[in-house]
Amino acid sequence: MKKNLYSFLLILLWGSPFIGWSQQEVISIPSARIQSENLSTESLGDTITIPIEDDFSYPGNLPTPKTWADRKAYVNQTLPLNVKSIGVATLDGLDEFGYAYDINRVGSDTLADVLTSHYIDLSSTSGQVLLSFLYQGGGLGEGPEPDDSIVVDFWSVPDSNWVRVWRDTGWVEDNFRTAIIPVLQTRFLQNGFRFRIGSYGSLQGAFDNWHIDYVNLDDDRNVMDTTVLEPAFVKPHEDITDVFSRIPWFHYDQALVRDTLDYVYRRNGPPPPGGWSLNLGRYEVKENGSVISTRTSVPLVTTLNHNVDLPFQAPLNLPALGPIDEFVIDMKTWFDGTAEGLRQNDTVRLHQEFKNYYAFDDGTAERAYGIKNVFGAITVIRFNPLQGDEFRGLYINFTPTEDDVTKNSFQIGIWEDNNGQPGIQLYLSDTVFKPDYGYVANDLLPYIIDSSGIQINGPVFVGVRQTRPEPLNIGLDLNHLDRTQIWYGDGGNWYQSLTTATLMMRPIMRYNPRDLDIPEREMKAPVAFPNPGDGLIQLQNTPANTTYQVIDVYGRPILQGTLGQEGILDLRSMQRGMYLLQLHHPEMGGQRVIKLILN
Repeated sequence: MKKNLYSFLLILLWGSPFIGWSQQEVISIPSARIQSENLSTESLGDTITIPIEDDFSYPGNLPTPKTWADRKAYVNQTLPLNVKSIGVATLDGLDEFGYAYDINRVGSDTLADVLTSHYIDLSSTSGQVLLSFLYQGGGLGEGPEPDDSIVVDFWSVPDSNWVRVWRDTGWVEDNFRTAIIPVLQTRFLQNGFRFRIGSYGSLQGAFDNWHIDYVNLDDDRNVMDTTVLEPAFVKPHEDITDVFSRIPWFHYDQALVRDTLDYVYRRNGPPPPGGWSLNLGRYEVKENGSVISTRTSVPLVTTLNHNVDLPFQAPLNLPALGPIDEFVIDMKTWFDGTAEGLRQNDTVRLHQEFKNYYAFDDGTAERAYGIKNVFGAITVIRFNPLQGDEFRGLYINFTPTEDDVTKNSFQIGIWEDNNGQPGIQLYLSDTVFKPDYGYVANDLLPYIIDSSGIQINGPVFVGVRQTRPEPLNIGLDLNHLDRTQIWYGDGGNWYQSLTTATLMMRPIMRYNPRDLDIPEREMKAPVAFPNPGDGLIQLQNTPANTTYQVIDVYGRPILQGTLGQEGILDLRSMQRGMYLLQLHHPEMGGQRVIKLILN
């Protein structure tokens, strides 16, 4: 639990007084925007059977609905340390939409996040059912305090109650621990069992992180049967370019493309006789959906070196692209050979855009960066475009934390490069911008300057000048270090940041983002019919992949999921009565609510 929502990686950086204030450079924890719905879950769904295995190595940020009845945990590849395979489910104080469970509540006497299974049929098991999983406190996220905890509850089928069966208190370390929990009692070994992994901590945001991996529920197991036995990638896919993770298509040059790509995998568990023979580094590269390069002839590698990170390289051979417009590179790299364990973690994927902006970051904010206690504080990054061109603005990620940055404002500026540090001001926008968090976590929104474009022909410093003493809390990527040289000051006095992380500001070049030129279409209110009805509902004015949640009259979530292209929702198995249907999609401008009556 956090009594003070700021967690300092840099405790304090003192500079010259600004207008009677002392400036503080602060690294804070990503938090939340607004209060969301009640945490409790009563999700319905088809009964599933064992074995249940999930290592969260699939694409996307939500738990798979094939196994999990709720989608509140955050699936990611960037927050944990020393993983056995890519991907974890992170428990914190945010729901699936990135909102706090209770922005005003300081306390840890209720669940702060939860990962709940569907109903499971355990009626025909041998009685040797065991649940196991790996868990880590903190990682690159904010770690739990000693009075926080991670828990496991089992559903007692006869009396329909959650029963606490396991608990560990807060700790922070770089490695994972193993939880081993037998499912022994008759009240659990029935059709209709389920389990949930939950956390007690702050309800106010992305605090008190627990990372969950390798969830396994199966029969005929014993307490020694918890070894992860498989090869798996442990690092995300590398960009095909270095330094910049995004480059304007009109500055693209084949010389910018790496000759080789670096990968990291592990061979988990004790070495089998003779070792696993793996074909490392097969890949396929697509440009705008069309295959432009493949690699199928790869070395067959056998080694008994297990339970350590193992790097390997693959030569990258791309044709000369010569782009004439914006394009996207999609690449997947995999290994095959000995079939062992889960197969989804044998593949890593890359999606790299080449539009009209530069980027240094990977698109995820593990912390927020800001300057507090000074009016007019300036935050800049050193920027040296590959070619001279017109600067049009910045994409910026404003990360929710204790201070509501939407009450702040800022201007965009350019400062000369004076022997590697900021010099005189070259430009400051007349427009004063209002920060916005966007619709989803890690959103980067464009802010366009009021000039037709400022020519940049060499290294400069670009950034923002805030108007209030509260920090702007710009996203900070901890997975890529030293990609942006961060400075702060008042325009006369400058100080280089001690953090080596990468600030999530992306310079926009030559022309405005094209989606700004698309007229904003009027989004009609969603409609459900028939309503009242028997529960087979057709929804109109709802985009594909709209997430939904059905809530009963007591405020309890009953069902949740994602709408398909057809927009059909089948609630015919539910009891008759009145419900609220919550719908959420960025195109709808946030959350919409419909009252449903089932008769």
